[in-house]
Amino acid sequence: MKIHHLLILISFTIVVACKTDPKKETVTEPSAIKLPKAIVPKVEEDSAYFFIEKQLSFGVRVPGSDGHLKTRDWIVNTLKSYGAEVTIQEFKASFLNKKDVPSYNIIARMNPGEKKRIALFAHWDTRLIAEKDKNEALRNKPIQGAVDGASGVAALLEIARLMKANPVNLGVDFVFFDAEDQGDDSATETWCLGSQFWSKSVQNDSSKPEMGILLDLS
Repeated sequence: MKIHHLLILISFTIVVACKTDPKKETVTEPSAIKLPKAIVPKVEEDSAYFFIEKQLSFGVRVPGSDGHLKTRDWIVNTLKSYGAEVTIQEFKASFLNKKDVPSYNIIARMNPGEKKRIALFAHWDTRLIAEKDKNEALRNKPIQGAVDGASGVAALLEIARLMKANPVNLGVDFVFFDAEDQGDDSATETWCLGSQFWSKSVQNDSSKPEMGILLDLS
């Protein structure tokens, strides 16, 4: 699915969700459901692709690298410019013979006062090694991550930009996971370290989102 098609679908989901009346909890047969009319904001492909290009300009985003920190700060500042309430969730990640590397989930809340909330997820780190690359010369080198990482982040940032220009009465949490792509296939629990950490942190949080959509390799 092309990135602009994906953005249109998610934008429509957000707009429709915000038009739902929470007081009406009636069950309706699927064939009888009529979606309310909604104006879906135009997705700007150039904007989304710029967000990808910007991430790549920082270099690889492996936890512990210079490009990683620069990307973190840029994502945070971009989200704040769209009016989001941003927090950084720091944790230590051990992966691929590296120990206790500082890692950062980025959590941005749009419309923080809204009780009805959904979450949109993506990971922003890039993998330390490309061990499955067809080119053997590249297998010990880090992945640039234009698709695997940057595209999902770009999609979320574009949605946040659209929400600033087109306010909705729905709370949206944008969660950018770190240390997701550094796992070892022989130990499945070594993958998705950022999402594991985040999910445990909100387990007993009454304000956690009701549902979520994960964008990866979008």
